[in-house]
Amino acid sequence: MPESFSKKITLIQDYLRQLGEYLAECTEGTRPPDSTVFSIERLFQLVVDEAVDVNALILEREKRPLPDTNQATFEALADAGIISRDLHARIAGSVGLRNRLVHRYETVQRSVLLREVPTYTAAYTDYLAIVIKKYLS
Repeated sequence: MPESFSKKITLIQDYLRQLGEYLAECTEGTRPPDSTVFSIERLFQLVVDEAVDVNALILEREKRPLPDTNQATFEALADAGIISRDLHARIAGSVGLRNRLVHRYETVQRSVLLREVPTYTAAYTDYLAIVIKKYLS
């Protein structure tokens, strides 16, 4: 794998760590400050963007075609047996949330963001464990 691969993995790990810190500040029944919510949005976007780049590098190495959409890169990994269908189902929707946040297709309510990001964070933690074991061990 190219050096950029391990750099992207390190970035994702760091972004997930920071996300965890911000999410820990969001206790149920309280309204987190705007700065915390904006940080969560941005870090989440960065996690998804780097993971899609990692997916492309993996697909290139495995000599698999690169899908037309970012979300489909996760399906391609599942088709190749690199991630499970279960993990694909848990993680693929993160691209849609990322797109809604970045492109403001619709307003994402704080409650939705704070409910979905921790779920996706757990999926990305599992994703990293698999990718690291298969490509960096």
